[in-house]
Amino acid sequence: MKKKERRKIVVFIAVLILIVASFIIAVAVIEQQLKDRDADRFSYSSSAEGAIYIGDQVFIPNRNLETMLILGTDTSEQRVQSGKKYAQADFDALVVFDKAKRSFAIIHINRDTMTDINLLNDETDAKIGTQYAQITLAYAYGSNDEVHSKNMVSAVENLLYGIKVNHYLTTTMDAIPIINDSVGGVEVELLADFTSVFGPGYTKGSKAKLMGKQSLEYVQARGSMADSTNLSRMERQRQYLNALFDKYNAAEDFDVGDLYKKIRSYITTNCTVDQLQRLLELMTTYSFEGIRTIDGEAKDGEEFVEFYPNEDALRELVISLFYKPASAEDLK
Repeated sequence: MKKKERRKIVVFIAVLILIVASFIIAVAVIEQQLKDRDADRFSYSSSAEGAIYIGDQVFIPNRNLETMLILGTDTSEQRVQSGKKYAQADFDALVVFDKAKRSFAIIHINRDTMTDINLLNDETDAKIGTQYAQITLAYAYGSNDEVHSKNMVSAVENLLYGIKVNHYLTTTMDAIPIINDSVGGVEVELLADFTSVFGPGYTKGSKAKLMGKQSLEYVQARGSMADSTNLSRMERQRQYLNALFDKYNAAEDFDVGDLYKKIRSYITTNCTVDQLQRLLELMTTYSFEGIRTIDGEAKDGEEFVEFYPNEDALRELVISLFYKPASAEDLK
């Protein structure tokens, strides 16, 4: 492998969460009525030893898969529990690699998805019960970032009927200004009026070179905006992240090692550097099969938005990604 190619892989490690987030935030919220969440749930784990039958079709578990959960935490939106503040998982995406097909797909998980999450003791990390709540809250339980991440892994595995999550990578949005400035700033055409955030001159449609905390404010601002919806914020995030990646691709020389040292404290993962490098190489060489979303209905809860997944659609999604049609040889 050439020196320049090796350098690019290292940078990919640094911006992995941002690249994946650019896929995630492109997805719009899908509304569909949930008829009965308490219906008998399909179980991937209980079917993993044999075939399942749907009509006249037979499916078996796909043994050529590897999965990685990508989490982006936002410290500006925290949950208070027992007098302490806890970050929530703002971006949740499961990358599914099919090593036989040499392809990968991404499941975007709405942070407000209602599911059973584990409640943990903040000091001992022991499980003390479960709660039907927004999946983002699973990250708030536990004594450290590793436990927070593992609890999110458990919540995602539970939501997707017991599928196995092999790896996780969590980073905080606070890393964005560091990465932003490492490429000399990022220029965007403002998608909204930012005069209330940045000052005079930052009107909708004007071009602005974002530096430092401006980059974080641009992708996070919501309550102070005329359009305070999450979808509006997601559109800005996609625009910014695509511009950031373009700027990185155009950069000839900068200190990659120094950048990684600066942001590694923001990252929590159960992967070694070699594993991250291998997974990143898969993302750059495998064909991308797109983003899958979970259909359902968003409702206003007592305090926050609640997204109720459609069980039939969710089951079909799991079967399509984690099973494969059985051949005659498979059924012998």
